[in-house]
Amino acid sequence: MKDQHKWHVFVGTEVGLLKGVDIENKTFSNLNSVDALDKEDEITAMCWEDSTEKKIYVGDKNQTVKTYDSETQAFISTRQCQVGEGAIKGLGRCNDHLVTAVESGIVKLWNKEAEKEVEINTGGNLCRMTQNPFADLQVATGGEENDLKVWDLATSQKVFEAKKC
Repeated sequence: MKDQHKWHVFVGTEVGLLKGVDIENKTFSNLNSVDALDKEDEITAMCWEDSTEKKIYVGDKNQTVKTYDSETQAFISTRQCQVGEGAIKGLGRCNDHLVTAVESGIVKLWNKEAEKEVEINTGGNLCRMTQNPFADLQVATGGEENDLKVWDLATSQKVFEAKKC
């Protein structure tokens, strides 16, 4: 078993490396190997599985989501989340469901078997999606020529849209 190091910060890189940072000792370590990585493995989004902060979802440019277990210090699963086009621009977790958002504007709620449950087209050119920390079923999206919108994943409806100036 690997040394049980407690990382304070996790960082995803353009080359696909997940790094653990120890702020107290001013050290860091690559948590995966650079050997098998290419430009499509760029880490474009990350989120915790839940409030215990033991597992991290890591979204790649190639629309792959990997799960890293901080206790065993290993990647424990990989799943393809192919939808729309472009890199993953946001990740979230709602109950037993993974939420992804991609550059072409598609937000998707997946169940454990990776079957589609909810799919929303937010209007394209998506730069970021983030989950409401107080309401798991709400996400905010926005991007270039795609003003801020808040979506309810339970109904697939827009609940807020920023007014154009």
